[in-house]
Amino acid sequence: MILDFHNVVASETTLKVSCIAYADDTAWIASNKDEITKIISISNSFFKLNDITINGEKSELLVWNTPKGTSNEINMGTDLTLIKANPPLKDARYLGIYIRSRAVQSHVFKRAQQEITSITNALRHKKVTASQIAYVNNVVLMARLEYRLKTTLVSEN
Repeated sequence: MILDFHNVVASETTLKVSCIAYADDTAWIASNKDEITKIISISNSFFKLNDITINGEKSELLVWNTPKGTSNEINMGTDLTLIKANPPLKDARYLGIYIRSRAVQSHVFKRAQQEITSITNALRHKKVTASQIAYVNNVVLMARLEYRLKTTLVSEN
């Protein structure tokens, strides 16, 4: 059997995901304010229908590349709490990952350094063997750093 790939037509499929969730943490994702307003309106209807209360005070809004003059606030929850966008350099935490609306990664590296310092301080005055330190480093610290740095490009330098 001879396969001829000259007449194969390539096709492209795209999938847009507007929500990511785990347990009680939910992130709504949209490309503009009208889209996020529509998503939140639908979610508010769902919450009301299922007698779910959303604490708007705990909600955060991150905005990227917004046109000048656009208001960076939305109403969230059944009580329509007004949520203003975080300042560009304020961290928002989602499932242990810290995100900012400005593409600066220094805060991620600072948190990674704090993680290293925390474990170092915990072990500093303990009597531990080299094997125990290697275990904590390879199993605990590296796993934490790998998770925290998932959203960051790290150079070899």
